[in-house]
Amino acid sequence: MGMAGYFAAISKAPFTAILLITEMVGTLTHLLGLAVASLVAYAVIDLLDGKPVYYSMLQQLLKIKTQLNLDKTVQIIETVYAGSSMDGKMVSKINWPRGSLLTKIQRNGIEIVPAGNTLIRWGDTLYINVATNNRVAITHQLVQLTTET
Repeated sequence: MGMAGYFAAISKAPFTAILLITEMVGTLTHLLGLAVASLVAYAVIDLLDGKPVYYSMLQQLLKIKTQLNLDKTVQIIETVYAGSSMDGKMVSKINWPRGSLLTKIQRNGIEIVPAGNTLIRWGDTLYINVATNNRVAITHQLVQLTTET
């Protein structure tokens, strides 16, 4: 009966708790006791304004996602021109704008996953993810880096 009460409280699903424990026990002799324990536990947690455990976990996950700003990015595509400050430099030697992430380089139709020692050449197409709120400023900085100096 304790298991049914506990499950009913943390999940806020008393009928599921009753059915689950009844199935585990394999008999209906304790059905009334399970129902009383589950409904009392549900009433207590409801009076204390408790939330279901999975709802609380989801809220924590969404809070972390919001803090990291994971879902608010946009991809910018820039082409490197001959004579630009990026031409002939390794990825690690370039002063990238804060909040930008180089995700892919396309060279002559071949996609390259960039590493620190990847050399950027003129004609390369760069795929850069940036935060939406800084998109304009970062795009301006990237245009300055990829065009002729």
